[in-house]
Amino acid sequence: MNEAEKFKEQVKNLQIEKRRQLERIDNYYNVKIADLCKKHNRPPKNRATKEDIIIMVEFVLRTCVSGTKTIQLFANDFKKSDEWKKDVSQSKPKEILIEVLGNCKDFNIMKRMIENNTYCENDIVNNTLTGALKKLSNQVNTSNLIDSLRDRVKELENNLAAKNNNEDWHLKAIELRKQGLSYQKIATRLGIGKSTVADFFQKMNSP
Repeated sequence: MNEAEKFKEQVKNLQIEKRRQLERIDNYYNVKIADLCKKHNRPPKNRATKEDIIIMVEFVLRTCVSGTKTIQLFANDFKKSDEWKKDVSQSKPKEILIEVLGNCKDFNIMKRMIENNTYCENDIVNNTLTGALKKLSNQVNTSNLIDSLRDRVKELENNLAAKNNNEDWHLKAIELRKQGLSYQKIATRLGIGKSTVADFFQKMNSP
């Protein structure tokens, strides 16, 4: 392992350790909050589980539905309360989002987003869950738009190539006709139908 690879490996290990420390801090904070809520007879805030977030993230990747709509649909499907929707929408499950998005990197849509330079993890995870899902939806939509434009450009290029080929065919046919070849021989030489050649010259010679 060379120096550059060692450096990258050490940075990666530090990032993993940082993530673990943040998880421990977050867990400690959540326990303390829960204890305070219990002590003061206040219901703890609802939180989306990792499984909940997986379902919602994968749904956005498939459908491009906005964050608010996704949470609403999830809540309806799983019989969640309005209080749950409110708490979960405003929560900031950054570490879970990082893990879930990391596990989605093999999805075709994620690969296209990365290829199209529309995927930005930090732009997604540094938000409330509603904001994160909205950012993800926007990035998916932008990537799909780029794919559509790329397909359109390819279609236009093919059409232009076909047009150029037709023009080349016409020029070659005229040159062969000047050499005295019959319509049949021109058609055979160019690999097209005799009637096509005849129609072309008929239109060209008509006043």
